[in-house]
Amino acid sequence: MMDKVFLVLCLTVMWVQIRSEHEIRRRSDDPNQVEILVQQQAKALQELTAEVAALKTDLAATKQQQNKAVAFTVRFSASEVQVAPKGVFHFDVVPYNIGNGYSTNSGIFTAPFSGVYVFIVNIMITNDESYIQVAIDKSGTPLAETHADSSNADTWNKGMTHVTVHLTEGEQVWVRQNDGGTGIFGEWWTTFTGFLLHAD
Repeated sequence: MMDKVFLVLCLTVMWVQIRSEHEIRRRSDDPNQVEILVQQQAKALQELTAEVAALKTDLAATKQQQNKAVAFTVRFSASEVQVAPKGVFHFDVVPYNIGNGYSTNSGIFTAPFSGVYVFIVNIMITNDESYIQVAIDKSGTPLAETHADSSNADTWNKGMTHVTVHLTEGEQVWVRQNDGGTGIFGEWWTTFTGFLLHAD
């Protein structure tokens, strides 16, 4: 879209130049009229040049934003997983990791760029656990929590939470067990997703 607008403006500039030359030739018998026309056309060209420069700046900014795409989704390969009390979830299957922010070695997402991010976690507790509480942490500070409870014969119970947060480049976010049991279902039943909503 921006390229089309730029092309239209360039064609407009060319048309103004051609028209100016035509008008100057047509009114060459009147020096005053020629001078007025030249001034008018010079002003019009100056305004169009400023508009083209502004569009170039906007286009460059848009391309820069597009180059800062960040998104990931991770899960466990095992059907059932035992996590450590207060421990970070080490998701080992990474279907999607644009920007390479998520590390399977640490289980931690590190922001490649400063901006506003969205994180979502889904969990499913195993039926032999009474409940589990899970948190999304930012550098050790809880941002959001969820829990799943099977204590009342509520089997296959799931929990979900999400959070929108600003991260500075290099800040880290992870999922960890916060309280209760340590057994969860893996595969597609427990997942962690995040993406960059808007870069600074």
